[in-house]
Amino acid sequence: KNRVWDIRQAAEDIQKAIEDEVQYLADVLRNFVRERVATTKREVEEGGCGRRAGETDFAVHCKRCFDLDLFLPWLRQQGPQYRGSDTLPFYRTLFQTQLCIDFVEQVVAEELEDG
Repeated sequence: KNRVWDIRQAAEDIQKAIEDEVQYLADVLRNFVRERVATTKREVEEGGCGRRAGETDFAVHCKRCFDLDLFLPWLRQQGPQYRGSDTLPFYRTLFQTQLCIDFVEQVVAEELEDG
C-alpha cells in the first residue's frame, strides 16, 4: 500500500537517531574519564603517582584523561565492537577534536567536584 511520507516525522526520526549516537559517544568518553580519574585517585592515595618533579596536585594528574595512548588501548578492551578497522581511526580522530577535549574537560571537572 502507498505510505504517505511525513517529512516532519522523518526529520524527528533522524534527529532522534543522531541524538542517540551522540549520547552513545558521550557515554564512551565519560566511562573512560571516570575510570582514569578513579585510577589516578588510587595512585595518588598510594603515593605512586606524580612524585617526580614535585607534582603532587591531583588535578595535574588528570591530564591523563586527554592521553590518546591511554584512550585507544582502553577502548579496545571495552569489547569487539571497538576493534573494527573503521572504529579505531574514528575514535582516534574524535578524541583529538576540540569538541571532545572540551567534553573531557567538563567530565573531569564533574568528577573532581564529586570526588
